[in-house]
Amino acid sequence: MGKRFRIIVYLLLAATSIAPGQEDDLVEFEFKVFGVGSDSYEGLFYYNDGEYLPLDFHRTHRSIKTYEYRGQAELLVYIENPDYQVSSPNSPKYYPISQIPITSESKRLLIVFSANRNNRSVADTGRRFNLYALNDDKNYFSRNTIIILNTTGAGLFGRVAQTNIKLPVGASKPIPYKDTGRGKSETKIALALETKEGARLVMSNDVRLSTNRRILLILEPPRRPGSFRISVRKLSESIFPVEEED
Repeated sequence: MGKRFRIIVYLLLAATSIAPGQEDDLVEFEFKVFGVGSDSYEGLFYYNDGEYLPLDFHRTHRSIKTYEYRGQAELLVYIENPDYQVSSPNSPKYYPISQIPITSESKRLLIVFSANRNNRSVADTGRRFNLYALNDDKNYFSRNTIIILNTTGAGLFGRVAQTNIKLPVGASKPIPYKDTGRGKSETKIALALETKEGARLVMSNDVRLSTNRRILLILEPPRRPGSFRISVRKLSESIFPVEEED
């Protein structure tokens, strides 16, 4: 009975029909992907326009390809079902492993995949990701601004340049950094975690930021158990004034 129940759930998640009256609930956007954490980022798919389409990741920047999506306001990520049987109608070819509700009204998103630390030691069906949908429109996330994405699982607070911030799990609003006119600037970023013993510093760096770029800093959990030092990935993209008008 348990196995039959799981199969029914998979089929419901993978259902592609749109019931009458649900047309107004559909969302439509384009997106790129980026992945952090311990995973190969291979063999992942999403569903659009009657097809399961592969997602291709790049190690150091946004995916080269821009993907299109139109459907219910929840994006699901799939892998191929290792137990798929062509002859069995109850055997789905693709198996959902993660999902994210889409609440942003932006038509251009960046979907950041944060891999579970156990992903490399489990079967494909056990891989899991926390997904974050960021407004990637250049008129919102513009040049000489920085967004901090907190994937640590804990709320943080601190200061970015001259801006005090509270940083719950998820993405900050774009924060401007100073253009010195010399091509690069240093921006002080200090973040802390509130503990029973008081504030505990988790990051303090002077980050060199080039002008005419937009910067996404992705905060990841500490690599060592018991450590308070978070890991940081910097995703940088060149952007010039004319591009913000596109």
